[in-house]
Amino acid sequence: MTLSPTLINRKGRLLFAHLLAWLIYGSLLYGANYLTDPGLQLSRTLLFLLPFVLVFYGSLHLLRSFEDQEPGWIVAGMVIFFFTASTMGHVYVYLILPAFGVELYKSDQLDAFAKGALLGFVQYFAYALLYFFIERNFRKRTQLNQLRERTLEKELENIRLKEADLRVTQENLLLEHAFLRAEINPHFLHNTLNVLYAQAQEHSEQLAGNIAKLSRMMRYSIETTEEQPGRVPVEKELENLQLLLEIHRMRFRDSRLVMFYLDGKPDGQMVPPLSMITMVENAMKYGDLNDPANPVLISLVMRSNELHFRCRNKILRRMDLAPSTNRGLANLKRRLEANFKDQYILSNRKDERFYNVELIIYN
Repeated sequence: MTLSPTLINRKGRLLFAHLLAWLIYGSLLYGANYLTDPGLQLSRTLLFLLPFVLVFYGSLHLLRSFEDQEPGWIVAGMVIFFFTASTMGHVYVYLILPAFGVELYKSDQLDAFAKGALLGFVQYFAYALLYFFIERNFRKRTQLNQLRERTLEKELENIRLKEADLRVTQENLLLEHAFLRAEINPHFLHNTLNVLYAQAQEHSEQLAGNIAKLSRMMRYSIETTEEQPGRVPVEKELENLQLLLEIHRMRFRDSRLVMFYLDGKPDGQMVPPLSMITMVENAMKYGDLNDPANPVLISLVMRSNELHFRCRNKILRRMDLAPSTNRGLANLKRRLEANFKDQYILSNRKDERFYNVELIIYN
């Protein structure tokens, strides 16, 4: 398991604090004993203190291990630990230290050793117990503060989510109001076109036919808005695109000015309504439609699980033409994101002469 730098630094600081505390404690212990025994050596004090330092950390480990156990288990563990520590202390005092020429207790001072071991064990166990409760209290306070911080963060997040929901609700209300205001216009125009179609039949079949195409396009726009606003079969969109191209051919008799390439057959593919028209209308408005050498190129390639639409036009150089705001493409991207999330690629590219827009949808 890899330790984070923060955890390493915290453990390093804790280790340094413990070493410093034992150094201060040992110095005080040595100073107190030095007053009664000026010949006392510092090394003897440190060697005497070492077993009790181990008792302190052993007791602390035992308390941590049995923290969630019954008190009886803690008592049993401490009794076993006492006899184990006493045995190891006896070996340390009477076997290990004499081998290095250090004698803390004489061989006939076994009672003094036992008394010192018992009192020392109780004393340093009490130190460990005090440290354990201080540490646990500090840990619980830290956990409580962290819990409060997390609770506060969740409350703030809930407030932000509620604010976001409120904004979405307000935006939806505005859109609904805007739709209700605008809904009358398409229906009115559609009905008006039908009236004009009936009147035009008396004078010109060609004019009546073109008005009928406009009426069909308007009906398609209304139907896709009211019935299925997110997705439509590609056949319907393609049919509407053909109507748009036929209407534009009324303006430009030269069929070379707009080239449409179609490959593949519809196989259940879906597209956003009015998506192709949005891209083609942009080309018709801002493209140069008077250069047969560089016509508007429109291509639609359909495969079983992929649809690739592309439109390219030569850029028209006119001072009186307002620059494109790309509002139509921005709106199309929002609709794609809402209904084809992670299933589409929409890109546009512009150089000095040409403008390209491409849409790929994965069904």
